[in-house]
Amino acid sequence: MTSASSINGWPPRGGAGFTLVELAVIFVAIGLLVGIGIPSFQRYAANSRIEGSANELMMDIQHARSLAITRQQTYVIQFQANQYQVIEASTGTVIRQKSLPNRVALAATGNPQFYSWGRADPVNITLTGPYYFRILTVLPTGTVRRQ
Repeated sequence: MTSASSINGWPPRGGAGFTLVELAVIFVAIGLLVGIGIPSFQRYAANSRIEGSANELMMDIQHARSLAITRQQTYVIQFQANQYQVIEASTGTVIRQKSLPNRVALAATGNPQFYSWGRADPVNITLTGPYYFRILTVLPTGTVRRQ
């Protein structure tokens, strides 16, 4: 005689829990979503590093121009592969030194000087990452344009 609590020797299933097949389907779906999402996130993070670096460099360029005008001194921004420095030209005093994030490279056509009347030497600056790049142009007027 079988009791109401078991059929064929197995305990009653009830509504709680998942079968092995249901769990396998869920894990496969999660794996697919993660596999699709990680490359997109990596591109987003790389673009954010480039954008953030470009914004910070633009602010530092504008700050160097502002210092040149207010202090009536010439300021230079010296570029290297992954960093730059804002320098007061007559004394060589480093006002600011900034290193770029990993996987962001910097290339410039020169080191712009900012003069006391607000003008500057024109320079093109390229920030390059694994997927994206940004070009900043210092115009002879001393302003910066992003391309």
